[in-house]
Amino acid sequence: LIEKYHQRYRELQAVGFVGYEQRVDWIESIHNTAKDLDLPSVNYSVESQQNLVIPVATRAAVDTRAFVSHLSLELGLVHELDLMRFMNRQNGEAPGIMKVDQCELTRQNSEPQQLLTAETNIHARCDLMIYTVITEDANVEGVHL
Repeated sequence: LIEKYHQRYRELQAVGFVGYEQRVDWIESIHNTAKDLDLPSVNYSVESQQNLVIPVATRAAVDTRAFVSHLSLELGLVHELDLMRFMNRQNGEAPGIMKVDQCELTRQNSEPQQLLTAETNIHARCDLMIYTVITEDANVEGVHL
């Protein structure tokens, strides 16, 4: 059991789910992805990290705390698929476990000739939740479980 679950724990640590949130890495990932995908615009805001109430309390979770950070994201897209490409990249590169809470797409241009340009044709506004878990072995000064 230890061998089986220790490996899974290490994998969750490697993707940034277990450990302290890595906001700078999130922002860097957002900028890099937007640049690589050649998106016309990107804006974001991150709320302060909140305690997450775990719905099922167990004795095993005594020294574990779960957190969620809400991230609002606004993207200028050339095509609808840009949003899927962006989210796929973020899911693979940004630390933590990400959940898209909601997205709203608004078409900016309706003229056929404008839809073929590399300018913003669609505005996307998405709310994301990024989850992290801190366990007792994450011994960082100033943070107490």
